[in-house]
Order: sequence, then structure tokens, then C-alpha cells
Amino acid sequence: MLCRSLPYSHLVLLVVLQDVLKVILVVLGVSIQTSVHTDILLVRSGLGNTKGESLMSEKSKKTSSIEDLIAGLKPPEEKYVNTGCLPFDMLTGGRGMRLGYLYQLYSSSNFGKSTFMLSVCRSLANRNMKSIYVASENNDELARSMGLKDEKYKGLFNLYPIMTYKDLEKITWAFLDSDYSLMVIDSITACFPSKLAEEDVSIEDSLPGINARIRGDYLRIINGMVSKKDKTIVYLNQTRANFDSGWNGEAEKAEGGYANKFYCMLQATIRGDAKVPDIASGEDKKIVGKQGYLICPTKNRCAPPGASIPFRVFFGKGVSNNYTLTHFCLWKGLITNAGAWFNCCISDEAEEEKVQGKVGRDTWVKNNQDSLFSVFYENAEAYYQFLLTDKANKLVI
Repeated sequence: MLCRSLPYSHLVLLVVLQDVLKVILVVLGVSIQTSVHTDILLVRSGLGNTKGESLMSEKSKKTSSIEDLIAGLKPPEEKYVNTGCLPFDMLTGGRGMRLGYLYQLYSSSNFGKSTFMLSVCRSLANRNMKSIYVASENNDELARSMGLKDEKYKGLFNLYPIMTYKDLEKITWAFLDSDYSLMVIDSITACFPSKLAEEDVSIEDSLPGINARIRGDYLRIINGMVSKKDKTIVYLNQTRANFDSGWNGEAEKAEGGYANKFYCMLQATIRGDAKVPDIASGEDKKIVGKQGYLICPTKNRCAPPGASIPFRVFFGKGVSNNYTLTHFCLWKGLITNAGAWFNCCISDEAEEEKVQGKVGRDTWVKNNQDSLFSVFYENAEAYYQFLLTDKANKLVI
């Protein structure tokens, strides 16, 4: 009766005092159980359960168990698409482009990142899949030289220029609601806050780190959204000097801070700057491209990181699948070297063909590209395991 006659504020004060008394007794070494008394006090005051049950137990009945919550969740299905660009498909262990993932491709300038991703877009267009190339740099002439402006790619490839993060945000939401499969951002480093584009704003108003913070917010939101869609976003990034690399550390690292590692599911970089002479025409002094390795040095959610994927790009033409196929054939034993001659054979049942020199070898690979593609994808996982070893770099093409 005393509890019912007290006002609500006094009852709350009694409960607080009881908890304080419990703490004091625990400090003094005296053990006391007050949870039952607290429930009785609330019941007698009319604030608790009239059946005498604990408020905590009543709340636990309404809450689902962890097993029930997990049973109601459906993990996203892993979906891969063979783009036809072999170095890009090998990033996931040979399974192709992972849908629902956020990629990052970074390297120093003039390493062929734009040409590489335009080649991926062209390969997807050849398979009737749509892609959009969001460019903050002027890549219109490069796309035209690679044939992406031709009539047959109309509706399958689009080049969209942007300047600010606001422009990037608009095209991203439009991409997520479209039937496009791939969006390439070239490059995210060149984007800047939209406030700097206003007339009354000076370039001096740009604060250090604001670009990286906006990029981090963008990547955090887009990473969650793209995972729910059957789409892939690849953003290109530049590198800068890493002054605290230490004795054996990397001399360069990607711009944008740790947000790149947190939110992208696959990080890839292009290493090696070997020049490719024009051997086919006999002009050895004419440089027509570059070659190196496509590597996932740290993070790869689809395959073990560290594989060195052979990579060759021709200026204004795109990625050479024949270069990667030649490396694969040498590993598989489909091409064997015998002095100045090469013994080439697609399979054990096929007739062996003998060609002279690297030009003849490359011509054989080009003429049998369709048949070699099927053999390549059948053995892609085993080939990727070979690329993880040191022997892959010692295999001379």
C-alpha cells in the first residue's frame, strides 16, 4: 500500500537508491540479490507485470533469437561473368568479373589503366552487355581509336563526362537503377567538391583532406548499394609517393587513405613498365605498347592475393589477349620451344604444328584464339595457382 500511494518520481528514486546501495555493498564485499526486489517493487507500484513476471523476461519473449534472424537472411549469390578480357577475368582466379563488387585499379600515370578498362568495356559489348565509362579525364579520342564509337557499339557503351562528386553521385544512382552491368570511374582522383565550382568560391577554400573524406563517404554508401545489385563498379586511382615506406616498403601508395582498403572488395595494380617494340613490322625501335603484370597485392575477396598476371597493352588498341594466352600455352605445354622453332598443339589429339620465331608463334595463337579460349577457361583455376608461385615470373614469353 505504501508503494501504491507514492508518486511515480518517488518510486523511481527508490529504485535508483536501491541500485546505489547494491554497488556500495559490492564494494564492501557483501553479496546481495536485488533484481527480484526491484521487480516486486515495480509490480506492487503498478508499473510492472501484474503476473509477477520479470520485465526482462517479458521483453526477451518478444525478441527473436539469433538463429531465427540468421534463418531469415539469404546470403547474396556469387555471380561471375566472363568478360573476354583475360587479364581482368584472372583477377578472380579465372572465374570472370564478380557482380556486386567494388573494384579499385591503381598505378602511376601512363601505365595503361584507361586503355585496360576500355578494353574490358569493349569485350563486354561484344557479349551484348552494357557498360558506362564515367570520365573526369578526356578519353573521347582514346575510345574512338579503340572503335568504341562505332555504330555496332551504340547502346552498349556510353562515355559520360563528369567533374564534381555531385555529378558522380547522380550518374551512380542512375547506373544502379539501369540494366548496365559495369561502370568505370576514370578517375576518382580527378573529382572535386561541387562547392569549388561556384563562381564566388576561390581555389584556396579547398581544405586538406576534404577530397578524401568525401570519397570515403561515397565509397561507404556505394559499397553497400552495389552489393545488392548484379552490377560492378571499377574506379581508377592514382598513386603518390610513400615517404614512410621504410627500408623494404612500397615507394608508392594509392591516394584516398584507408577508405580504399576498407570498402573495395578487390584491389589491383599494374606493375612493370617494359616497352613493346613493333616486331611484326620489323621496326624494333618503334614502341607500340607496354607490358608488365596485373597484381592484387593485398586485398582480394575472390582469390588468394599476390598472383602476377601477364599483361600487355597496345597504345590506342587495347589489351592483348594473345599475350596472356601465349603465357598460358607455355605453362600448359601447348607451346614448346625448340631453338628458333616452336611446336604448337591445341590438345593431345590435335596434330602438332611447327612454326618459326616469335612472330610465327604469335600468329598461331591469333589464328587459334577461339579454341584456346575454351581451354584457357577450363584450366583457369590451376593456371592462377601457378601465377601465385615464383616460377610464373621466370617463364619467358
